[in-house]
Amino acid sequence: MEKQGINPDEVSYGLLMSAFAKIGDINSVFSIFNLCRTQLKPNLFIYHMLMEACRVDGNVKMVMSVVRILQREGLQLTPESYNIIIGTFCRSNRMDLAERWIKLSEENSIKLDNVTYHRLIDKFAFNGRIDRSLELYDKMTQQGLPTNAS
Repeated sequence: MEKQGINPDEVSYGLLMSAFAKIGDINSVFSIFNLCRTQLKPNLFIYHMLMEACRVDGNVKMVMSVVRILQREGLQLTPESYNIIIGTFCRSNRMDLAERWIKLSEENSIKLDNVTYHRLIDKFAFNGRIDRSLELYDKMTQQGLPTNAS
């Protein structure tokens, strides 16, 4: 891009990262991220793109590494951050970690979205924890979140 006189910004890098994530090329996602870091200071949008690529890949270790980098850079976790982190745990069937982050979200007054609730409900039910699925469904409806996942 730079050879053609284009100075990429966070959106440009984020789009490239998203494209590589969609085709499952996690190595290229990290290459773009590292290139981004040499050109500018990544914002939360970039870190979320990187975390989302790790979520799609089901890579718990990598998403937690990104969380540590994000925090070391002085950025705060947002509801979207929690949704991606918990989604990663659901995808990799690490419901113990999902439970821990649900508790952290509550302690930090972070509201999860309905997609995250649906992921949790589905995974707990899949693992035979119907009781926990129902608790989460009740919590989701009490918060006024829509019961459809869209």
